[in-house]
Amino acid sequence: MGTENVKVAVHHKQEEYPVEFKKILEYVKSIKFGSVTLQIEDGKIIQIDRNEKFRFDKK
Repeated sequence: MGTENVKVAVHHKQEEYPVEFKKILEYVKSIKFGSVTLQIEDGKIIQIDRNEKFRFDKK
């Protein structure tokens, strides 16, 4: 992951966050059921995993 920053609107407030935070928000917003897991080494995010579940209606 790079050290570049991006602007992300959170709660109607424009702030600058690391690129990793933007990707985490993108994954969280895109999943209906599932999880987002962060792998951290020496206090830095080195990997982001997205696990999505699909649920089927029982009929």
